Amino acid sequence: MLEIAQKNELNIISINAEEFNEIGFLEELANQLIAQSKVDQIKEAGSQFLNFIGKLKPTLDIGGAKIGVEWGAKQRDVYDKLKNLFDHEQPTLVFLDELTVLLSKMIAEENGKEKASSFLHWLRSMRIVKNSKIKWVFCSSVGIANFANVHQLSKTLNDIEEYILRPFDKETGVAMVLRLGESNELGITEEVASQIVVKLDYCPPYFLQLMFNKMESLHKIEGLAIDRLIVDVAYERLIPKGY
Repeated sequence: MLEIAQKNELNIISINAEEFNEIGFLEELANQLIAQSKVDQIKEAGSQFLNFIGKLKPTLDIGGAKIGVEWGAKQRDVYDKLKNLFDHEQPTLVFLDELTVLLSKMIAEENGKEKASSFLHWLRSMRIVKNSKIKWVFCSSVGIANFANVHQLSKTLNDIEEYILRPFDKETGVAMVLRLGESNELGITEEVASQIVVKLDYCPPYFLQLMFNKMESLHKIEGLAIDRLIVDVAYERLIPKGY
């Protein structure tokens, strides 16, 4: 998706949010906005923003779990300054992966729900800018909508559309398993790959990856041959009894 967007001459902002705490995420976002911008005023404002936020960092502990008084007082100012770095006239794709992991870190902090709510409202305020050419994609292995619902934050996401990734068809599923076997030097025949797809029936890439990993472990650690039997054993090890 990012490659297609780039071929269509969109600016790309791509962040794996699980790698950061709140302030680290804001810095990374600012750095990417500065790097992508062709507007001198935005670049200058970005440098000023990084200098401003850098002075607040000593008020945070190393893990970022506790936020100092100064950060709490300046948080709104930080968000407002960063918001000004977005150029809504420039076609841009903002791709935020594992956003729920970052939100979970924020929720775990003191006044966590308030912080997460402010963060999500801030993101929403940029998504609803009239005639904005910025497109947003939020991705997460833990559902963002479910997270928001659990913490009564759903109204912060009421402008987004949920997109469920469809499972692979049989041919694509078999091709993926064969490619995994080739990449990991695990001799998987087309017959065995087909058996995996039939066994799973519902084949999103994640499920196929789980089956492959379990089969690889059974083969390398327990010495099971790569045949139809190992597919049954892997499936039974992954699925709790009674399901």
